[in-house]
Amino acid sequence: MVGKKTAVITLRIDPEIKKRFLYAADLDHRNISNFVEMVLTRYCDDKGINVPEQTELPMDVLNE
Repeated sequence: MVGKKTAVITLRIDPEIKKRFLYAADLDHRNISNFVEMVLTRYCDDKGINVPEQTELPMDVLNE
């Protein structure tokens, strides 16, 4: 099975929000990356936001 490519996102958040995310991830038995991905996926699903597959993204987006 071929693994999915991943991308790195660097962001700054309030330390209290980070603590809340770490705590929530721990409650859900997830690492922070997996938890953030799950939260963002659920948000997009709830809002009807469809993200194209990586092969469908323009090259300039793939190179970010």
